[in-house]
Amino acid sequence: MDPKWIVDDKAQYNFGRFDDPAVTEALNTYANASSDEDRAAASAVMQKAFAENVPAIPLGAHPLLGEFNTRNYVGWPSEDDQYASGDPTQPGIVQVLTNLEAK
Repeated sequence: MDPKWIVDDKAQYNFGRFDDPAVTEALNTYANASSDEDRAAASAVMQKAFAENVPAIPLGAHPLLGEFNTRNYVGWPSEDDQYASGDPTQPGIVQVLTNLEAK
C-alpha cells in the first residue's frame, strides 16, 4: 500500500499502485512508532482503507522460501547469518552461490 514502491510508473511491490496520503502517513507512523497504541492507531487507518478501497484481496502470500543441505556445500544463509534469501527465484541467489564453499 506504499507508493514508494511505484518507481518510474512501474509497480515493484505495490502492484495495485495504491496511493493514499493518509495510508502513507499511517505506514510511516507504524514503522516509527514507539508505543503499541501508536501502532494500533496506524494499523486501524490502514485496515479501514484496505477494507474500503482496495479492489482485490490477496488470498495468499509468497514468502521467500528455500531448501538446502550442507552435505556438499557450506555457507548457506542461516538464522545466525541472514545475508540473503535462500529462495532460488530471487536475485539474491547470486550472492548465495558466491558464498558457498565445497565441504
